[in-house]
Amino acid sequence: MARFALRFRTATHLLFALRRSRNLKAAFLIATVMVMAPAFFWGQGGPDAAIAQDFLSVANQMRASAGAPALTSDSRLIDSATLHLGELVKHDSLANQYDDEPGLVDRIRLAQAPVGPMGEVLVRASDLAHAVDQVKGNPQVQKVLLNPMFTSAGFAAMHNGAWIYIVGDLVEPLKNLSIIEVENLVIEAVQQERTKLKIVPYKVVPMPQLRKTACEMATKDSLKVAPVDPYVRGSYMGAPSQNIRSFTYASADPTGLSESIKSAEGDPKLNTVSAGSCLASSPTHPTGAYWVMMVFYNTR
Repeated sequence: MARFALRFRTATHLLFALRRSRNLKAAFLIATVMVMAPAFFWGQGGPDAAIAQDFLSVANQMRASAGAPALTSDSRLIDSATLHLGELVKHDSLANQYDDEPGLVDRIRLAQAPVGPMGEVLVRASDLAHAVDQVKGNPQVQKVLLNPMFTSAGFAAMHNGAWIYIVGDLVEPLKNLSIIEVENLVIEAVQQERTKLKIVPYKVVPMPQLRKTACEMATKDSLKVAPVDPYVRGSYMGAPSQNIRSFTYASADPTGLSESIKSAEGDPKLNTVSAGSCLASSPTHPTGAYWVMMVFYNTR
Protein backbone atom coordinates (compact mmCIF):
# COMPACT_ATOMS: atom_id res chain seq x y z
CA MET A 1 0.00 0.00 0.00
CA ALA A 2 2.89 2.39 0.76
CA ARG A 3 4.35 1.89 -2.72
CA PHE A 4 0.91 2.43 -4.25
CA ALA A 5 0.44 5.65 -2.27
CA LEU A 6 3.80 6.99 -3.44
CA ARG A 7 3.06 6.23 -7.06
CA PHE A 8 -0.39 7.76 -6.89
CA ARG A 9 1.05 10.88 -5.22
CA THR A 10 3.40 11.14 -8.21
CA ALA A 11 0.38 10.95 -10.52
CA THR A 12 -1.30 13.77 -8.63
CA HIS A 13 1.79 15.94 -8.97
CA LEU A 14 1.80 15.27 -12.71
CA LEU A 15 -1.80 16.49 -12.85
CA PHE A 16 -0.87 19.77 -11.21
CA ALA A 17 2.11 20.07 -13.56
CA LEU A 18 -0.28 19.78 -16.48
CA ARG A 19 -2.51 22.50 -15.05
CA ARG A 20 0.47 24.84 -14.61
CA SER A 21 2.20 24.00 -17.90
CA ARG A 22 2.38 26.74 -20.54
CA ASN A 23 4.12 24.48 -23.05
CA LEU A 24 1.55 22.70 -25.23
CA LYS A 25 3.85 19.82 -26.15
CA ALA A 26 4.73 19.25 -22.51
CA ALA A 27 1.07 19.49 -21.53
CA PHE A 28 0.16 16.92 -24.17
CA LEU A 29 2.90 14.56 -22.98
CA ILE A 30 1.77 14.80 -19.37
CA ALA A 31 -1.85 14.30 -20.42
CA THR A 32 -0.85 11.15 -22.31
CA VAL A 33 0.99 9.82 -19.25
CA MET A 34 -2.04 10.50 -17.07
CA VAL A 35 -4.40 8.64 -19.36
CA MET A 36 -2.13 5.62 -18.94
CA ALA A 37 -1.45 6.25 -15.26
CA PRO A 38 -4.11 4.14 -13.50
CA ALA A 39 -3.24 0.86 -15.23
CA PHE A 40 0.50 1.60 -15.11
CA PHE A 41 0.60 2.47 -11.40
CA TRP A 42 -1.77 -0.22 -10.15
CA GLY A 43 -0.88 -3.19 -12.34
CA GLN A 44 -2.89 -6.39 -11.91
CA GLY A 45 -4.31 -5.30 -8.55
CA GLY A 46 -5.87 -2.20 -10.03
CA PRO A 47 -9.38 -1.09 -11.00
CA ASP A 48 -11.99 -3.74 -11.80
CA ALA A 49 -13.60 -2.78 -15.10
CA ALA A 50 -16.16 -5.60 -14.86
CA ILE A 51 -17.63 -4.28 -11.60
CA ALA A 52 -17.67 -0.75 -12.99
CA GLN A 53 -19.53 -1.95 -16.09
CA ASP A 54 -22.03 -3.92 -13.98
CA PHE A 55 -22.68 -0.86 -11.84
CA LEU A 56 -23.24 1.25 -14.97
CA SER A 57 -25.78 -1.33 -16.20
CA VAL A 58 -27.64 -1.23 -12.88
CA ALA A 59 -27.53 2.57 -12.88
CA ASN A 60 -29.10 2.65 -16.34
CA GLN A 61 -31.84 0.27 -15.22
CA MET A 62 -32.62 2.60 -12.33
CA ARG A 63 -32.57 5.61 -14.65
CA ALA A 64 -34.95 3.90 -17.08
CA SER A 65 -37.38 3.28 -14.22
CA ALA A 66 -37.10 6.95 -13.24
CA GLY A 67 -37.68 8.12 -16.82
CA ALA A 68 -34.10 9.39 -17.27
CA PRO A 69 -32.02 8.70 -20.41
CA ALA A 70 -29.31 6.04 -20.31
CA LEU A 71 -25.77 7.06 -19.48
CA THR A 72 -23.14 6.70 -22.17
CA SER A 73 -19.72 5.61 -20.95
CA ASP A 74 -16.89 8.05 -21.68
CA SER A 75 -13.29 6.86 -21.30
CA ARG A 76 -12.14 10.34 -20.27
CA LEU A 77 -14.61 10.36 -17.40
CA ILE A 78 -13.44 6.88 -16.43
CA ASP A 79 -9.93 8.34 -16.14
CA SER A 80 -11.25 11.12 -13.91
CA ALA A 81 -13.17 8.69 -11.69
CA THR A 82 -10.19 6.34 -11.50
CA LEU A 83 -7.93 9.11 -10.19
CA HIS A 84 -10.30 9.76 -7.29
CA LEU A 85 -10.85 6.04 -6.76
CA GLY A 86 -7.16 5.67 -5.92
CA GLU A 87 -7.52 8.30 -3.19
CA LEU A 88 -10.56 6.54 -1.69
CA VAL A 89 -8.67 3.27 -1.51
CA LYS A 90 -5.55 4.93 -0.12
CA HIS A 91 -7.51 6.68 2.64
CA ASP A 92 -9.91 3.73 3.12
CA SER A 93 -12.81 6.20 3.35
CA LEU A 94 -15.26 8.22 1.27
CA ALA A 95 -14.68 11.93 0.66
CA ASN A 96 -15.31 14.30 -2.23
CA GLN A 97 -11.71 15.56 -2.15
CA TYR A 98 -8.54 14.91 -0.17
CA ASP A 99 -5.60 17.20 0.55
CA ASP A 100 -3.24 17.71 -2.38
CA GLU A 101 -5.78 16.22 -4.79
CA PRO A 102 -7.57 18.01 -7.65
CA GLY A 103 -11.30 18.50 -7.12
CA LEU A 104 -13.97 17.10 -9.43
CA VAL A 105 -13.93 20.07 -11.82
CA ASP A 106 -10.13 19.99 -12.20
CA ARG A 107 -10.02 16.20 -12.57
CA ILE A 108 -12.56 16.25 -15.37
CA ARG A 109 -10.83 19.14 -17.11
CA LEU A 110 -7.45 17.45 -16.80
CA ALA A 111 -8.97 14.33 -18.33
CA GLN A 112 -9.81 16.62 -21.28
CA ALA A 113 -13.53 15.94 -21.11
CA PRO A 114 -15.51 18.97 -22.38
CA VAL A 115 -18.50 19.19 -20.07
CA GLY A 116 -21.01 21.52 -18.49
CA PRO A 117 -22.83 20.63 -15.24
CA MET A 118 -21.37 17.64 -13.41
CA GLY A 119 -21.80 15.41 -10.35
CA GLU A 120 -20.08 12.51 -8.61
CA VAL A 121 -21.24 9.44 -6.72
CA LEU A 122 -19.14 7.54 -4.18
CA VAL A 123 -20.02 4.08 -2.85
CA ARG A 124 -18.31 1.63 -0.50
CA ALA A 125 -19.94 -1.75 0.04
CA SER A 126 -19.13 -5.41 0.61
CA ASP A 127 -20.37 -6.39 -2.87
CA LEU A 128 -22.26 -5.04 -5.87
CA ALA A 129 -25.68 -5.98 -4.47
CA HIS A 130 -25.04 -4.01 -1.28
CA ALA A 131 -23.67 -1.12 -3.36
CA VAL A 132 -27.00 -0.97 -5.21
CA ASP A 133 -28.88 -1.11 -1.89
CA GLN A 134 -26.83 1.84 -0.65
CA VAL A 135 -27.71 3.89 -3.71
CA LYS A 136 -31.41 3.11 -3.32
CA GLY A 137 -31.27 4.15 0.32
CA ASN A 138 -29.33 7.38 -0.21
CA PRO A 139 -31.38 10.29 -1.65
CA GLN A 140 -28.28 12.41 -2.24
CA VAL A 141 -26.60 9.75 -4.36
CA GLN A 142 -29.85 9.10 -6.23
CA LYS A 143 -30.19 12.81 -6.96
CA VAL A 144 -26.94 12.66 -8.93
CA LEU A 145 -27.23 9.18 -10.39
CA LEU A 146 -30.80 9.66 -11.67
CA ASN A 147 -30.41 13.26 -12.83
CA PRO A 148 -31.85 13.33 -16.39
CA MET A 149 -29.54 16.23 -17.26
CA PHE A 150 -26.50 13.92 -17.06
CA THR A 151 -26.04 11.74 -20.14
CA SER A 152 -22.34 10.79 -20.07
CA ALA A 153 -20.50 9.04 -17.26
CA GLY A 154 -17.37 7.24 -16.24
CA PHE A 155 -17.37 4.59 -13.48
CA ALA A 156 -14.34 3.07 -11.77
CA ALA A 157 -14.33 0.32 -9.15
CA MET A 158 -11.77 -1.54 -7.05
CA HIS A 159 -11.57 -4.22 -4.38
CA ASN A 160 -9.71 -3.26 -1.21
CA GLY A 161 -9.86 -5.84 1.54
CA ALA A 162 -13.49 -6.56 2.38
CA TRP A 163 -14.78 -3.54 0.47
CA ILE A 164 -15.63 -2.56 -3.06
CA TYR A 165 -15.11 1.12 -3.82
CA ILE A 166 -17.00 2.72 -6.70
CA VAL A 167 -16.63 6.23 -8.11
CA GLY A 168 -18.89 7.61 -10.82
CA ASP A 169 -18.42 10.95 -12.60
CA LEU A 170 -21.58 12.06 -14.43
CA VAL A 171 -21.84 15.06 -16.73
CA GLU A 172 -23.98 16.92 -19.22
CA PRO A 173 -21.87 17.26 -22.37
CA LEU A 174 -21.38 20.81 -23.54
CA LYS A 175 -22.59 19.94 -27.02
CA ASN A 176 -26.02 19.34 -25.50
CA LEU A 177 -26.13 22.98 -24.38
CA SER A 178 -27.16 26.02 -26.37
CA ILE A 179 -24.59 28.69 -27.15
CA ILE A 180 -26.30 31.00 -24.66
CA GLU A 181 -25.94 28.36 -21.95
CA VAL A 182 -22.26 27.90 -22.84
CA GLU A 183 -21.66 31.65 -22.64
CA ASN A 184 -23.38 31.69 -19.24
CA LEU A 185 -21.05 28.91 -18.05
CA VAL A 186 -18.02 30.89 -19.21
CA ILE A 187 -19.23 33.96 -17.33
CA GLU A 188 -20.02 31.86 -14.26
CA ALA A 189 -16.42 30.60 -14.29
CA VAL A 190 -15.01 34.13 -14.12
CA GLN A 191 -17.58 35.12 -11.51
CA GLN A 192 -16.44 32.24 -9.31
CA GLU A 193 -12.84 33.41 -9.51
CA ARG A 194 -14.00 36.93 -8.73
CA THR A 195 -15.77 35.67 -5.61
CA LYS A 196 -12.64 33.81 -4.49
CA LEU A 197 -10.73 37.09 -4.70
CA LYS A 198 -13.48 38.80 -2.64
CA ILE A 199 -14.17 41.34 -5.38
CA VAL A 200 -17.66 42.49 -6.34
CA PRO A 201 -19.03 40.25 -9.14
CA TYR A 202 -19.06 41.61 -12.66
CA LYS A 203 -22.06 43.21 -14.26
CA VAL A 204 -22.97 41.04 -17.23
CA VAL A 205 -23.86 42.84 -20.46
CA PRO A 206 -25.03 40.88 -23.53
CA MET A 207 -22.99 41.76 -26.61
CA PRO A 208 -24.27 39.83 -29.69
CA GLN A 209 -21.40 40.99 -31.90
CA LEU A 210 -18.97 38.93 -29.79
CA ARG A 211 -20.70 35.75 -30.90
CA LYS A 212 -20.31 36.83 -34.53
CA THR A 213 -16.64 37.60 -33.92
CA ALA A 214 -16.13 34.17 -32.32
CA CYS A 215 -17.56 32.47 -35.41
CA GLU A 216 -15.29 34.58 -37.61
CA MET A 217 -12.31 33.29 -35.63
CA ALA A 218 -13.39 29.73 -36.37
CA THR A 219 -13.83 30.49 -40.07
CA LYS A 220 -10.35 32.02 -40.25
CA ASP A 221 -8.92 29.39 -37.89
CA SER A 222 -7.24 32.22 -36.02
CA LEU A 223 -7.63 33.94 -32.65
CA LYS A 224 -6.50 37.28 -34.10
CA VAL A 225 -9.48 39.60 -34.42
CA ALA A 226 -10.09 43.34 -34.57
CA PRO A 227 -10.71 44.97 -31.16
CA VAL A 228 -14.34 45.29 -30.07
CA ASP A 229 -15.46 48.56 -28.49
CA PRO A 230 -17.99 47.72 -25.74
CA TYR A 231 -19.31 51.29 -25.74
CA VAL A 232 -20.82 51.22 -29.23
CA ARG A 233 -23.48 49.22 -31.07
CA GLY A 234 -26.01 49.42 -28.27
CA SER A 235 -23.64 48.22 -25.52
CA TYR A 236 -22.94 51.67 -24.08
CA MET A 237 -23.51 51.84 -20.33
CA GLY A 238 -22.03 55.00 -18.89
CA ALA A 239 -18.90 57.00 -19.49
CA PRO A 240 -16.34 55.23 -21.72
CA SER A 241 -13.13 54.01 -20.11
CA GLN A 242 -9.76 53.33 -21.65
CA ASN A 243 -9.42 50.30 -19.40
CA ILE A 244 -10.69 47.60 -21.76
CA ARG A 245 -9.28 44.06 -21.81
CA SER A 246 -10.14 41.54 -24.54
CA PHE A 247 -9.31 37.83 -24.63
CA THR A 248 -9.84 35.13 -27.26
CA TYR A 249 -9.32 31.39 -27.06
CA ALA A 250 -10.50 28.09 -28.54
CA SER A 251 -11.00 24.98 -26.42
CA ALA A 252 -13.04 21.81 -26.10
CA ASP A 253 -13.84 23.09 -22.61
CA PRO A 254 -14.69 26.80 -22.77
CA THR A 255 -14.87 27.05 -18.97
CA GLY A 256 -11.18 26.12 -18.67
CA LEU A 257 -10.05 29.74 -18.57
CA SER A 258 -6.50 30.67 -19.55
CA GLU A 259 -4.03 32.13 -17.07
CA SER A 260 -4.07 35.45 -18.95
CA ILE A 261 -7.73 36.00 -18.07
CA LYS A 262 -6.90 35.83 -14.37
CA SER A 263 -5.22 39.22 -14.64
CA ALA A 264 -8.56 40.76 -15.57
CA GLU A 265 -10.45 38.82 -12.93
CA GLY A 266 -8.33 40.39 -10.22
CA ASP A 267 -8.62 43.97 -11.47
CA PRO A 268 -11.25 45.82 -9.38
CA LYS A 269 -11.29 48.65 -11.94
CA LEU A 270 -12.99 46.29 -14.37
CA ASN A 271 -16.57 45.76 -13.29
CA THR A 272 -18.34 44.51 -16.42
CA VAL A 273 -17.94 41.44 -18.64
CA SER A 274 -19.39 40.36 -21.99
CA ALA A 275 -18.82 37.02 -23.70
CA GLY A 276 -19.53 35.44 -27.04
CA SER A 277 -19.00 31.85 -28.19
CA CYS A 278 -19.26 29.75 -31.33
CA LEU A 279 -19.06 25.97 -31.68
CA ALA A 280 -17.27 25.13 -34.93
CA SER A 281 -14.57 22.97 -36.46
CA SER A 282 -11.46 24.21 -38.26
CA PRO A 283 -8.19 22.80 -39.60
CA THR A 284 -6.65 23.30 -36.15
CA HIS A 285 -9.69 21.81 -34.39
CA PRO A 286 -11.12 19.25 -36.85
CA THR A 287 -13.40 17.65 -34.23
CA GLY A 288 -14.80 21.01 -33.18
CA ALA A 289 -14.06 23.53 -30.44
CA TYR A 290 -15.67 26.41 -28.65
CA TRP A 291 -14.28 29.70 -29.92
CA VAL A 292 -14.68 32.34 -27.23
CA MET A 293 -14.18 36.09 -27.04
CA MET A 294 -14.45 37.90 -23.71
CA VAL A 295 -14.31 41.64 -23.06
CA PHE A 296 -13.74 43.11 -19.59
CA TYR A 297 -14.37 46.81 -19.10
CA ASN A 298 -15.77 49.46 -16.78
CA THR A 299 -19.29 50.90 -16.60
CA ARG A 300 -20.85 53.33 -14.15
